Amino acid sequence: RNGKSLTLTSDHMVQTRNKGTIAASIVQEGDKLIIINNGMSGGGEVDIVTKITKNVHRKGMYAPFTASGYLAVNDFVVSNYIALAPDQSSLVFGVISQQWIAHAFMASRRFYCQMRNSCTSEDYTADGLSTWVSKPLSIAKWLLSQPKAIQTTGIIIFAAFSAIMWVFWEHSILLL
Repeated sequence: RNGKSLTLTSDHMVQTRNKGTIAASIVQEGDKLIIINNGMSGGGEVDIVTKITKNVHRKGMYAPFTASGYLAVNDFVVSNYIALAPDQSSLVFGVISQQWIAHAFMASRRFYCQMRNSCTSEDYTADGLSTWVSKPLSIAKWLLSQPKAIQTTGIIIFAAFSAIMWVFWEHSILLL
């Protein structure tokens, strides 16, 4: 509608009004992407997807990590994370959003960077993934391919760890 375009890898997530934060690979024509209007988000502004072009090859792109887990690209609100299961909806197990899982996982890194004030650069693998997340991402993808009992156990352990990191994060902010 506004004539703007957005280029993402198929695994990167974009925030939609009708489906939550989903992988670019499952965005469809007619989906409502959340946009920034005059530097403000959350005002209900959307842009409707009218055309999708796949297999675009570009070099030089990167994904910065932000405190919120989101950033604006060409006025579109996108995640700075990639989807764990790009072919699924925004929810894993129908309950936990892929955005929340990725953001919770990065809580320990945000905490570390906040305390050390030293995370000013990022190293990437040949595939363009942050070296901070490449191994844990492969473990998470392996976990999602396991039977439900193993997945559930892994999610419970991950959720407990994330909750602990969230408490430390929130209290460190209050102490600063």
